[in-house]
Amino acid sequence: MNLIAELKRRNVIRAAGLYLVGAWLLVQVASTVFPVFHVPDWTLRALIIVLAIGFVPAMVIAWVFELTPEGMKRDEDVKPENSIAPQTARRMDHLILIVAIIAIAYFVVDKLVFAPRRDAALVTQTTAHVTAEIDAQKSKVDPRSIAVLPFENLSTEKANAYFADGIQDEILTSLAKIGELKVISRTSTQRYASRPDNIAEIAKQLGVANILEGSVQKAGNRVRINVQLIRTDTDNHLWAETYDRSLDDIFAVQSEVAQKIADSLAANLTHDERVALAQQPTQNPAAYAAYLKARALNIGVVASKAQTDAILGAYREAVKLDPDFALAWAELARECLRTYWAGMDPTGDLRTEGESALARAQQLAPNLPQTQLAQAVYLYYVKLDFAGALAAMTPVNKALPGYSDGWLFSSYVSRRLGRWEEATADFEHARLLAPGSALVAYHIGVTYVSMRQCDRGIPALDTSLKLQPDNAAALWVKLQCAWVDADMVRADRMLADTPLQTAGFTALRAEQALFKRDYAQASQLYRQAIDNAGDLQFDSGFNGYIPTTVEW
Repeated sequence: MNLIAELKRRNVIRAAGLYLVGAWLLVQVASTVFPVFHVPDWTLRALIIVLAIGFVPAMVIAWVFELTPEGMKRDEDVKPENSIAPQTARRMDHLILIVAIIAIAYFVVDKLVFAPRRDAALVTQTTAHVTAEIDAQKSKVDPRSIAVLPFENLSTEKANAYFADGIQDEILTSLAKIGELKVISRTSTQRYASRPDNIAEIAKQLGVANILEGSVQKAGNRVRINVQLIRTDTDNHLWAETYDRSLDDIFAVQSEVAQKIADSLAANLTHDERVALAQQPTQNPAAYAAYLKARALNIGVVASKAQTDAILGAYREAVKLDPDFALAWAELARECLRTYWAGMDPTGDLRTEGESALARAQQLAPNLPQTQLAQAVYLYYVKLDFAGALAAMTPVNKALPGYSDGWLFSSYVSRRLGRWEEATADFEHARLLAPGSALVAYHIGVTYVSMRQCDRGIPALDTSLKLQPDNAAALWVKLQCAWVDADMVRADRMLADTPLQTAGFTALRAEQALFKRDYAQASQLYRQAIDNAGDLQFDSGFNGYIPTTVEW
């Protein structure tokens, strides 16, 4: 009699199958139950080791012994005519089938029910860990953190006000290239006065240890720039300087200011950072002035076609005056593609212009961070290549570590890819650099609500609404938390707290009436919303407010 036949006669093969199926089921159940009761991780590993070791003696017992009506007996002591091995085999077959069915049922339930819950719990745990780290960072003010307040415009020609805003933005961009500095974004500082009395309070709100104040006076081709760096906890002036320069030399001022600040705050500049600061984007003063105007116009949320046309017009003027102005080409490409993505490009002309501008920027300066950022925007908005866009953002965030918009865009792409942990971490990093940005707070709220964490999302949305009360999209996302639970009372309370009567908010009230099955009121409110919509591409509360929903 050969070995295989003997293994079958003694039911060793069946015993092996039953043991393996039962052991697998036991491990799966243990891996689900142990975490609930906070059983140490080593317990599950120990169980797997014991089951693996136990397989050998189990097979030895199955080979040596046979189950009889009188109990376990050695196989050689059982006469063939008294053996019940065939009946035992049939019982074992039935038992294997039952255990296999239970195992399959458990596998299905685990994948459909337990696994999503485990994943959600893991995301919650990771998010909580990331948030705790962010909160810890907030509680400790970095001594090398800085906010640049709006520069005061001292020019007699008020039309030059944009120039002061543009200089402030460019100094911020220069500082954002220095990895050891924490630089607060312009969107968070723009609401403050140029020379406020409550420096310490502003620093506390922004979470910084230093503030840069400045003024700009432009007259013809001459510019005077005054800057002073203040240590907020002592009110000491760490450094101050006045620059009287021509427009031809204006960029050197910005580079020098950034390096002086870095020296004053004991921030070490790498070789690449020094090279980046020294690079002059254009030799044409008029082109640079047009570029500064575009940057000044492009602060915050772009909420109308008129704003977009003005920004694009200034960038077009810059590249017309200097066709080799790579930085302006890159920003023109980004603005064209952003407008295309927002749905304000029905003819597709802006998409074509954006692609051409990007190609020109890549031809002139392929390694410029703004060019790489424009490439990421193109991959995201036009090609829908989200993985490619995320990869393109890696060198951007490395070259501009203090640039909040770069981290914000990375967050958008990670969220599109369903990489919630990375998206949350990048959004929170962007919030550190832009604590006063309604847009950042809005998208943090959207992300948490999308993760079904309304307890985290609603406070962020409330912050966004506080900073930007007309943001109907933020209220729409808040309402999802009430609507998903069919909590109409809570939804009514959220709407009652919003006094604004714009088209977007009226549409949300109409949507609430629909949920309450008050169709007459819903129809009336939708008509009011349509009458008040103006030239917006109006649909509902969320889609009707295009500017804040655009991911840039």
